[in-house]
Amino acid sequence: MSNKYFPNRWKLVKSLPDEIFTELALPFDEFMEWRADSWHLPDEVEVLIRATHMPTHKVAEYVYKRPEYARKKVRELIKTEEYEVTVCTHEAVIHIPLNLI
Repeated sequence: MSNKYFPNRWKLVKSLPDEIFTELALPFDEFMEWRADSWHLPDEVEVLIRATHMPTHKVAEYVYKRPEYARKKVRELIKTEEYEVTVCTHEAVIHIPLNLI
């Protein structure tokens, strides 16, 4: 199985005139409310888990259609006492830091 390749279009963005960015600019507070304080999971996804392996700081993401499998994965990750875990559902985002495990 191969990963899809998404081309990097930095040359296109770099070639755009500065006016485009100043006209489209949002105040920081609006940007944070729009992108950081809100999230959207596709309808077919029930739970997204992001696990950060603290000794190496490598991040892995797991996507589940069924919450019971997500609960099992979270238990497995925190049992090792090496991961900080963030769980995202349609209703909430929960962060489980390593020092609370």
